Formats: sequence, C-alpha cells, structure tokens
Amino acid sequence: LVWHENSARVTKNFSADGTSYIVYFAHPQPPSLNPQSLTLTAAGDIMLGRGVAQALSRTTIEAAFGATAELFQGSDMAFANLESVLTDHEPDTGKSIFFKGDPERIDVLQLFGFTHLSVANNHVDDYGKTGWADSVENVRAAGIEPVGGYANDGDAVFAQSRVEGRDVAFLAYNDTTFRVDTSDLAQDIASATERAEIVVVSFHWGVEYVHTPTTRQTELAHAAIDAGADVVIGHHPHVLQGIETYNGGLILYSLGNFVFDQIGEDQNESLIARIVFDNLAGNRLELVPIRIQGTFPRPSTETEQTTTLNRISSWSDEVLGNAIRSGIVYW
Repeated sequence: LVWHENSARVTKNFSADGTSYIVYFAHPQPPSLNPQSLTLTAAGDIMLGRGVAQALSRTTIEAAFGATAELFQGSDMAFANLESVLTDHEPDTGKSIFFKGDPERIDVLQLFGFTHLSVANNHVDDYGKTGWADSVENVRAAGIEPVGGYANDGDAVFAQSRVEGRDVAFLAYNDTTFRVDTSDLAQDIASATERAEIVVVSFHWGVEYVHTPTTRQTELAHAAIDAGADVVIGHHPHVLQGIETYNGGLILYSLGNFVFDQIGEDQNESLIARIVFDNLAGNRLELVPIRIQGTFPRPSTETEQTTTLNRISSWSDEVLGNAIRSGIVYW
C-alpha cells in the first residue's frame, strides 16, 4: 500500500457520501525475502585437473571465475557434479581417461558457494577407493556436503540439510559404471520424503555428446519423480539436453559442462539452472545460459543466450517451448 485517501478530501466536497481511494503496486512474484522461498542454483560437470589446472596456474580464481560466481549470489543452496577427484593419491588405476585435481583447488568450489556436490560418477574410481575417499573428505572439510557413494552403496547416496527452516534431501547416483536398481531408488526416495520437504535427485547417466536423453534416462527420471522427488538433475553427456515437467516434478536431463577443458561448440555451451521452491507463488526455474571459454565459464552474451534457450527448447517437451525461450519455467 502506497497511498490511502478519503474521497471527500480528493473532491473537496465534504457533504457528499464518501468512500476511500487506495493506490498500491502489485508484483507478479513475492519479494525474494519471502521466508517460504528457497533457491537452489545448479550447474554441470566440474573437472579441476588437466587443462583447467594449467589455465588456473596462469591466473587467479577471481579473474577466472569471478563474473560467473556472481550468478550464484543470493542462493540458499548450490549444486554441481564434481567430475575429478581432489587427492594427492597416486597412482591412477590405469584407465584411458582419468581426472584428478589438486586438493587446494577446493577454493574454486568455495568461490562459487557450492553447498552440495555429487561425487557419484564414472571418474570416482580413477585413483581407486582411497583417492575417492580422500576427495570426499577434502570436500567435506571445506564445508561442502558430498552426495553419492563410490558404487551407489550405503547411506552415502543421501545427504540431508536444513535450509532456512526447511529440510532438503539430496540423492546422487551413477548409472554409467553401475546400473541403478529402480526398486532401491524408489525405496531411497520414499525414505527421503519422510525426512525432507524437498527432495533433489542427481543422476550421472546417458550418452556423451548427445542432446537427446535415452529411454533409460526418461525411465529413471520418471521413476524418481513418481517415488516423490521434486527435481531431477542430470550430468555426464557433457552437452546440454532438454527439460521436462512430469507429474508435478522438474527434470533437467543434462546441464552440460561447467568447468572443463573440452573443445567443441556444443561442449562449451552450458547453463546454470536457478530453481526456486516457493510455497506462495509456485515453483519456478530460471535459465541462465553461460559459455566456457579457455576452460572457464563466463556469462553468455545476449545473442548467445537467445541461441542457447532456442536450442534447449528444441530438445524439450513441446509444451514448455515458449517458457524455455523466455528463460523462466513455472511448474
């Protein structure tokens, strides 16, 4: 309310019957201070070794990541997939491709304000279980919650946090090296829904460099939502995939790369997903296109944003087309 006045004072006629005039401004969404609202900012695959490590040795993390880190400001939670173990453990296990980052590069993850990281992917075993356990401990020591087991095993797939008075559960699974059992998945999620108001499930899945999700991805995503998950976030393809709303839930099939040293236009086109859980105005997804340049993510130009949103729309549920192109999806 910005103005309230009696009609008599407006008309200067104090003998006539009066009424009130009220002037106010309305906004289609409640202010961000709404205690019912929580924001989760999600990003793609992070690899802190190889070419990324070399590029970082020539600059500072602020110069490399500062502009993109600003996109995470104001988030209550931030999540991504940690594709490289952070360990000093040697040697690697002899795989053809193996990723390892310096444990000191945890400062990159802290700069972005990550609160949770998936450690369930096809590179967790690059330096054996010792290397993986090392990495998990380094992540946890930095105040970040690791999510996911070495082999989808035990309680490690689950992490619960209390955020702004609301319980949030994260679950992370690797469906590349191992095959997720849908019965176990349903049981895990059902257990999570008993303890948390919001349930986020992450899958490492799909086929690399393909923009269309496989039948297996869709089946797993739908199974997770049917079991009670609110949001499904996918990693591993290293390129963007489409978006779907299903049975009251949100599915982001692949967020592509976030910090990586791959070459190719598709591998360097990416997205930050700002997911707002709002009990009053309704849940919404804000799409923030980014580009990777010289292994470091940067905000997209206006032209690049339009291109990326149009491409995501073409890979997504047709009914979401206009919303995706606008950059905001309600579900």
